[in-house]
Amino acid sequence: MKARLAAAGLLHAGPASGPAPPDQGDGSPDTARVSAAHSRARERVDRQRQLLRPVGWVLVAIVVTAGLNSHPAPGPSGARLGVSLALAGYAAAVAATVAVAWARRGYLFQVVLIGLIGGCGVALAASPAPEPAEPGRGAGGPAGNPALAGGWRVELEVPG
Repeated sequence: MKARLAAAGLLHAGPASGPAPPDQGDGSPDTARVSAAHSRARERVDRQRQLLRPVGWVLVAIVVTAGLNSHPAPGPSGARLGVSLALAGYAAAVAATVAVAWARRGYLFQVVLIGLIGGCGVALAASPAPEPAEPGRGAGGPAGNPALAGGWRVELEVPG
């Protein structure tokens, strides 16, 4: 079996040639070359993030505009308070994710913000839609608010 693995290049018979790689597991500092590579990678990620920052603000503007024009509109009580809190939470979470320091935060912080963005989106999508103005124009009630979900809702009427 070992012969087959070695023939396929999956098993090396002898010790590796060349110098042994330095052991960085002991907490010793990186070499200047490795530090420079990490610095360039961090700068590249920061440039990419700054290029995408306007996209985050456009998304906030779209969701907040849709939320302000939705029914129920944001307000101080009831379902309107839920829409207000969800819009505020969404805007704050996206504002934190487009900040330069986002990449330097820990993974737990990033996961919490991503969950908050998703949770606010679900809360906005689940906000009750208004009852239809005309009979036979689709279902209203707690079926969701497609304008805030950013999607379309297809409704079929079954002939009676």
